[in-house]
Parts: sequence; C-alpha cells; structure tokens
Amino acid sequence: MARHSPAPNTPPVNPNAGAWTQQNGNWVWVPGGTPDPSLASQWGSAALSNPVVDPSGTPGVGAWVHSGVNDRSGNPMWTWKWGAKPDPSLASQYGAGNLINPSWKPPGPSGVSIAGAPLIAGDPNPGSPTPPAVVPPTVADTWGGVAPDVTGKVPSDGGSQTVSQPPSYPAYMVSPGGIRNAENTQLGQIDQQISSYTALKGAVAQSSSQNLATDPATKEYLANTQDQLLQQIGDTLGMAGQYTGMLNYAAQNYAGADINSFFPQN
Repeated sequence: MARHSPAPNTPPVNPNAGAWTQQNGNWVWVPGGTPDPSLASQWGSAALSNPVVDPSGTPGVGAWVHSGVNDRSGNPMWTWKWGAKPDPSLASQYGAGNLINPSWKPPGPSGVSIAGAPLIAGDPNPGSPTPPAVVPPTVADTWGGVAPDVTGKVPSDGGSQTVSQPPSYPAYMVSPGGIRNAENTQLGQIDQQISSYTALKGAVAQSSSQNLATDPATKEYLANTQDQLLQQIGDTLGMAGQYTGMLNYAAQNYAGADINSFFPQN
C-alpha cells in the first residue's frame, strides 16, 4: 500500500504557508499552521495547504501588507499574506478594497509593482501572489508490490462497525482471491508511477538548485509551482494506496466471515 512521508529538508519560511482548520463549523486559514491529520485523511493535505480556496471551494481571504523589507531606495516592499486583515493605516491611504484584492498592484518606485510576485512573460495574472511553498512528499510502496495473503485477519487500522442485528441480503458469490489479484495489479501500476514520480522529483530538485532566473521572485514562483504539482501527484499516489488497502480490508473480511461461518467440530 503506497504511503508518503514529508521530505527531510525544511523549506524556507514563506508568508503564505499555512493550513485550513475548522472552527465552529467554518473553515479558517491559519498562517504557518500544518494540516490536521484527522482533516487530511478526509480532505487531503493538498486541499488543506491551498490558501487560494478552502476545501469546500470557497475563495480564501487575505491582504497586501508591508513585508518589513525596504528596497534600495528605502521604499517598503509589499507581500500578499493569506488570512491577514488590512492594516488600518494602509487602508486609509490605499483603500481597504485594494488591500484585500490579490490582483491589485501595490505602488512601488516609479509606479512599478514590487509586490514580491513574479512579473514574467506569459503570466496570466501579473502581480498575483506567489504560490505557497510546499515540500513534495516521499512516496513508497510499503507492501513491496505484493498484497498480503488473504487469511481472514482483518487489519487493525481498518476500523470497526457495530450493528444491532445481522443484515439480511440475498446470497451472492465473492472471491477473496480475485480481490487479491486486483490488489496486485493495482500495486504494479502504483509502483510504476512511484518510480516515475521519484525520478521527476529528483529532476525538479536538480533544476531548482540551478540559476533558473536572475529575479528571486520569479525563481521562487517557478520552484513553488513545481513543488505544488509534485505534492498533488504524491497525494494522488497516496490515495491509490489507500484504495488498495480498502480492497485488502474487504478481502480479509470476506475470508474471515467464511472461516467463522462453520460450527466448531467439538
């Protein structure tokens, strides 16, 4: 079953890093936060780490703020920060509506935007915030490409269900061995994708270490975009592994029910 764990390298601090959490039934963006494992199992870590929209699809909120760094002329640099509220002093000067609009270009020297977002050729939304930094997961097949034998022993992490009375359904045929064959087929495909993903991840890491652009903001934009795509691929492979684990859980349940359906000989 494919599972992934974060890479050991710690990414640089990013003002847009954080995670969605639920408070009183509402989604709230927590800057600098990490995904809650219980929420990640339901919504996926990628959805919880995407500040642009919350897991339900509602657009995120944020504001333009002064980054605390000045340019060479002494002018304050701007940065977009998800989950932030407009500074009243800045709102009175530039307008609250502008400060909460991620497409607005904050003023800079000679009227040029220095929002910290890349202004690169072909950018469909010039001046938009840089995608948040993420760490592409490490993906591995913990079963080594072979599904467990169907012995009727249900995995302990498969969950449990309590019923008041046995269900009643018409008879039907089930082949636990056939389910296991499907698991092995699935594992073979997952392992191929893991190999391709690992090679792509290495290529991206090598390219990110090279001088892709002289502008730091553009380089950060390219690196973060590539890492986000890798994270989505890793999460997809993790979901495929969870599906394979569910197949195993079903096969073991069927086999266990069959074994336990006979009366003891003594």
